[in-house]
Amino acid sequence: MFRLRFGALALLLSVGCYASRELASAPHSLDDAGTRPDVRILPFPPDRDAGAAEDAGRGCDAGPDPVLEGPPLLVDLLFVVDDSGSMAEEQAALADQFPSLVRTLATGDLDGDGRGDVQPVDDLRVGVLTTNLGAPGVDPGAIGGCEVRPGDGSGGVLRSQLRGPGCAGAVPGFLAFVPGSGADADAFAADFACLAVVGDDGCGFEQPLEATLKALLPADGPVRFLEGVGQGDGANAGFVREGAVLAVVLVTDEDDCSVADPELFDLESERFPGGERAGGNLRCVTYPEALQPVPRFVDALRSLKARPDDLLLSAITGVPPELVGDPTDVDYEALLDDPRMEVRENPDRPGFLLPACDLEGTGFAVPARRIVEAVRGFGESGVVQSICEPRFDRALRGITDRLGELIRR
Repeated sequence: MFRLRFGALALLLSVGCYASRELASAPHSLDDAGTRPDVRILPFPPDRDAGAAEDAGRGCDAGPDPVLEGPPLLVDLLFVVDDSGSMAEEQAALADQFPSLVRTLATGDLDGDGRGDVQPVDDLRVGVLTTNLGAPGVDPGAIGGCEVRPGDGSGGVLRSQLRGPGCAGAVPGFLAFVPGSGADADAFAADFACLAVVGDDGCGFEQPLEATLKALLPADGPVRFLEGVGQGDGANAGFVREGAVLAVVLVTDEDDCSVADPELFDLESERFPGGERAGGNLRCVTYPEALQPVPRFVDALRSLKARPDDLLLSAITGVPPELVGDPTDVDYEALLDDPRMEVRENPDRPGFLLPACDLEGTGFAVPARRIVEAVRGFGESGVVQSICEPRFDRALRGITDRLGELIRR
């Protein structure tokens, strides 16, 4: 539903002929027709900066650019955001740069010159998830922050709470954006900001890979979880669409700790000793045998799409920025062999790891080796960028560039 065919949306944008729509679904349900109800129409003032002078004389009724024509391009975009401590600045940076990402997708203008480089997106859906899957088998109060609560994006269920200053109410399920529909992108971006600011009091056992699978796979999917089933055809039904490009963006300053053995959560375990000193990221890297294998994640996520070019895995995470400067040409061997990507306890801060990168005034990020391995498993459909940036403009630009390559193919 809400599909709009257009071939030269960049042209329309440059002279102010564009808009958006947000779709607020009924909580975890579809109507009798299999669609999501409760559509809100919002006004959308255009960005008149990019290409305005160049295209000023080419009115809104100009013919389509045949290079940009094609079947309706649908994109389902999932952000998996770390909600543990130290992530407040990163969440704010993501929310700040989101309007630019949407504008790029809506125009197909990857280089900012005011002209479309690839087919623009006809229909965009955006969901937000956290890395918190709880701590099955253990009293969550014993380790803190691992409660799974309705609406907060935990437990593999898409976030619906609008949190933060100026945020009120809820947008159940996901947001939907249709350029050219006469709605407001500023309001759309504001709602995303309210969803993306997930807080920093979540579980210290960050499980972005497992949370992604639980959110997207159906209940009878190819993997089993420590607790519950896949929510792709349950609480999150309708988010992943057949024929749409699925793009997953992991945002975390920790490595993945997708737990296979629930005893890892038990800080008094005799098999996994260490207590609170080995809590959080150190506990996860100390006992890799207690974690899910990375290939399990790669294979299961790939099962969602028949064509490799319909799936993109990206990560903004703990890697040195200079080693991922060109997102289309990352040397994964050199990245993983770099001394900063070695997993070592910080001698000056027992219980913490040495950082892979550090940004003064914001914080540091530990080596995200498992996440890098997962991205590498997707080949040209994967991209990794550094979270140690004052803004996320370069990181999100790298992701949209890689997505543009998929669209071209």
